[in-house]
Amino acid sequence: MKNYLIKKIIKQSGQSILEIIVALAIFSLVSASLSSLIMGSFLTLNRSIEFAQASGFADEGSEAIKNVRDRNWEELNLNEVVIDSSTGRWIINSGPNELIQNKYLRTINFFPVFRDADGRLAASSAPFASLDAGSKKVRIKVEWNTSNGITDYVERNFYITNWK
Repeated sequence: MKNYLIKKIIKQSGQSILEIIVALAIFSLVSASLSSLIMGSFLTLNRSIEFAQASGFADEGSEAIKNVRDRNWEELNLNEVVIDSSTGRWIINSGPNELIQNKYLRTINFFPVFRDADGRLAASSAPFASLDAGSKKVRIKVEWNTSNGITDYVERNFYITNWK
């Protein structure tokens, strides 16, 4: 009877060890999955914040260009510009790009607009295309390096006209 009890205890302790190993394996898998999910969420959140900031800088550039257009169309006679608001109003200066917050690079370009005989937008090489001196195409591009080293960008393209 005593041998039977000893064998039963040894057999049960083997099952307990096996149960502990299986439980630890399941816990490890669940923990690894959850930590991967949480890290992915943080990366997505960070990229969303960067994208929102870059979009804001692109929209700021758009509003600055429209503000200068409304004030004085002749100030928009450059091809590449940077904007400055340190004087309390938007000022456009010649320059290829500007670094914002030591992270975002904003480039603002103006392109000529051509129209066909019916006044519709046309390529410069289109037959009967003529330069529309009262319109410009604007491209605003904001680039940055993401936290994982990938270069990302936001771009805005729109047309402005000398409506005055």
